[in-house]
Amino acid sequence: MLLSIARIAPLKGRVDIAPEWMRSRLWHHRSMTDPVEHLRVCRGDECLRIAAFTVAMDQFESDDAIRKLINTTILSTPRLTRWRLL
Repeated sequence: MLLSIARIAPLKGRVDIAPEWMRSRLWHHRSMTDPVEHLRVCRGDECLRIAAFTVAMDQFESDDAIRKLINTTILSTPRLTRWRLL
C-alpha cells in the first residue's frame, strides 16, 4: 500500500465543510476500479487534508488516483464549486 496526501481549500473564505462530510463525498465518487482503499480527511490551516492509502503500482499512480478522485468529487458536487486542489 502507498500513501498519498493532498490538500483542498475554498478559493476564498473559511473552510466550512466538515471532514466527515468530505470523506463521505469522496467515497461516494470512488469507482470500483480506483486503487483507493482507505481515506482520512482532517481540517488543516485554511484547508482540508486528505490522506489516501492505495494499492497502486507506484507513487505516481497513487498520487494520480487521489487527484482524479478529488477533482471528480469537486466537479460533481455543487457545494464544492468554489473549491480547488492545492
